[in-house]
Amino acid sequence: MPCGSRHDGACDAMDRRETGADRMCAPSIAPGALRQRCRLSDAAHLTLPEGAAAVTHQALMTELQKKSTAWLSPLIGARKLLYLDLPGHFNIGDHLIMQGTERYFVEKKADVIGRRVLFQKLPPIDRDVVILCHGGGNFGDLYPNIQLYRERIVREYPDNRIVFLPQSIHFKDNDRLGSAAKAMILHADLHIGVRDPRSLEIALSMGLKANLVPDMAHHLYPIEHDIEHSKGVLRHFREDREAIDCRDVKSDFDWSEVVNAKYLRNKWSKRLLSGSRFFSNQSVLSSAIRQWIDNSRILCGDACAHYARNDTIETDRLHGHLLACLMNLRSVVHDNNYGKVHAYVRNWTAESPLVTLVHS
Repeated sequence: MPCGSRHDGACDAMDRRETGADRMCAPSIAPGALRQRCRLSDAAHLTLPEGAAAVTHQALMTELQKKSTAWLSPLIGARKLLYLDLPGHFNIGDHLIMQGTERYFVEKKADVIGRRVLFQKLPPIDRDVVILCHGGGNFGDLYPNIQLYRERIVREYPDNRIVFLPQSIHFKDNDRLGSAAKAMILHADLHIGVRDPRSLEIALSMGLKANLVPDMAHHLYPIEHDIEHSKGVLRHFREDREAIDCRDVKSDFDWSEVVNAKYLRNKWSKRLLSGSRFFSNQSVLSSAIRQWIDNSRILCGDACAHYARNDTIETDRLHGHLLACLMNLRSVVHDNNYGKVHAYVRNWTAESPLVTLVHS
């Protein structure tokens, strides 16, 4: 029986099993040693350039938070939420999205009854629970296993509202695009936020209910820090399947340096998370997810500390650019190999006086 068709008190049982650990929230991305160095704050004491640039950037960042809230809040109302597809890897961009989503939950006092990391077993729930799928840049055939998992979510919860948090969409194969559309169009209550006009065009061609929505990481604004920085430039370029092979700029840094700096801690956290899928005890699973999200905060805080030592970030990573925006740093932005980064910047952040686009 599909998970979404359960009406035997499954949601109440899930509440009893997962109170506490699985309902944890994320009020900060930088606990421990970095709590006083890189932190989130509602205060107005920001490290911004002087004059009109400060006002314009701050106003733009605040407006982007409002735009995502205006789209998401009516879709979920006061209903219980199940947050699925959390990143089970070490791409810090995805962790910034997750932490921004958790911040939204805290701000809106959302009733999140459960969380599941990518590829974990899907739980039975009642029909009135809204499913939120993690946002990001992996909707399409560039990361096929993740796309197939999302299509499985759509199949297994036919009676629940499903909301895909803001995505960038990219298909290289038209047959795969058609297959994904066929899998998703059958769901009557599926909604997707997309981060750029090209993704909106693809989503609408698939027959999906889609809206342009900025990334959930914007809910982390502002990230304050008291780390003394130089007037230097940190060059942060990707080294994965989205990189431009002929890039003629040397990279000083990538996310892997943050992960490898505390390799044993990160390896232990990942092993605990991976092993939890073999346990039926919900408290064990919830504890592993809680530990993973705690570790995610530390990873994001470590990334902030690297960025905070410079006043300009040159990058082809979308969340390299967004982290600079969240920290009120200048960013010089190159594109990735299929146009995702510049498409986002042109649509949402290009008006900031702290942002410069580089055209190859």
